[in-house]
Amino acid sequence: MKINKDFLVSFSKNVVKINRVVNIGLNAEQKVLLGKSVYFGQPGNNNFEDTVKDMKDFDTNSLISEEPFRENITNNLPEWDIIQAIMMDILSSKQATKLKKPDFRIIILEEVVVEDQQFRLHVIPIRRGSKVINKDWTWRLKGDVLQKIKNLGTSKAPLTVEFDIEPFINLDFEIVATFEVELQTNKQSTSIKSIIEYVFDVKGQQYAFKLHEVNRELALTTLSNFVNKPNEYTISSDQYRVNITNYQKLFQIIKDDVSIVNRLAKYQGDASYFDFKRISDANQKLDEADRIMIDESNKQIVVTQDCIGTFTALIHDLLLQRLITGDVELPLKNYHQ
Repeated sequence: MKINKDFLVSFSKNVVKINRVVNIGLNAEQKVLLGKSVYFGQPGNNNFEDTVKDMKDFDTNSLISEEPFRENITNNLPEWDIIQAIMMDILSSKQATKLKKPDFRIIILEEVVVEDQQFRLHVIPIRRGSKVINKDWTWRLKGDVLQKIKNLGTSKAPLTVEFDIEPFINLDFEIVATFEVELQTNKQSTSIKSIIEYVFDVKGQQYAFKLHEVNRELALTTLSNFVNKPNEYTISSDQYRVNITNYQKLFQIIKDDVSIVNRLAKYQGDASYFDFKRISDANQKLDEADRIMIDESNKQIVVTQDCIGTFTALIHDLLLQRLITGDVELPLKNYHQ
């Protein structure tokens, strides 16, 4: 990969909207080192073309399965506005100036495929809490920098990245998504013709672009429906009700968990047709601490923070089938008290 330019991107607070894009201007030696260290989704996977050649197209299960996917981005999707804002700032060649509020969310590595026509924008999330510090016209991104997306915000080996006068970068970068952007130009202006997004890490992509925050409201609505519409939001053809004591408190516990939020946000009552035996069989295959609590006498499923991750997996047929067969191990994160 030949990195042409490097950018830091910040978002407006609590809104899926670009606030500013800053060119951080790494020198040529740093670009070479950085280009050798990047990988796509998994360590050791550093070839873009090989990574995407067999990638599946996005479908309704992509956010649930959390498997890599490709998607044609249209202008009715939030990613279109985000990439348009980034691309226009990149083309304007804005240079970094002293920052008053140096809070950034993602690093963009720009790769020019066809001069002035086609670009790849590789996205690396910045770990929450990291800040850029002004230092004599150079840049320094300091702290536990890279977002290790496997557990959103925590890193087994915290890393520090320095964009400074020393031409040295010693880390592994994980690219969570790449956008292939094709431009079209006329005498008056330049605009985006097409965008293809390749997502290597679903959780990472959701976090990086604040899409997770868009799904929060939908997830909260789903939880409230289980409580406030118990006759409509039942589980299985045997019509088991879902018992959640305090759904708002539970939501506060799980609202930063991308997997659980996505599963709740995408739930549309599908589990009302399940054979309850399938749910029971899958539940029994789990460790006792992670099982949902089934009240047979009252035909209820009791959902708490101890089993919320399990519950949100069991109500989606794709994940339920995997739990039954044991073909794929699912990362069922529960919040044991």
